[in-house]
Amino acid sequence: MHNLFLDTNIIVDYLGNRAPFDQHANQFFDGLINNKFFGHTSIINLIHTHYQIRKKLSEIDATFVIDQIVDLLTITDIPKDIAKNAVVNLSVKDFEDAVQYELAISSDLISLSPVT
Repeated sequence: MHNLFLDTNIIVDYLGNRAPFDQHANQFFDGLINNKFFGHTSIINLIHTHYQIRKKLSEIDATFVIDQIVDLLTITDIPKDIAKNAVVNLSVKDFEDAVQYELAISSDLISLSPVT
């Protein structure tokens, strides 16, 4: 079974039904819910997701949604060496994307982060 790393955009696309990206996000989450693969994300992605969805939901509803996502995904920590690798990774222009990419690679996950 595959292990997929989901970045903030995939999660927010799914939760916020952000067309046209929500179609792919829905497919990923359907696969997670139906145990076709394992999903992973980082704590920073959950923080960013909470920030984005609480713009449209109450704090109570946003926290409930994050709780559901936490039950569905494995939360991966971001150690110091990952941040260091991201700083020197010149192939990924955006630092946040580089951190997520390095985290997925170091955890032997398939990254669903956009590499720019």
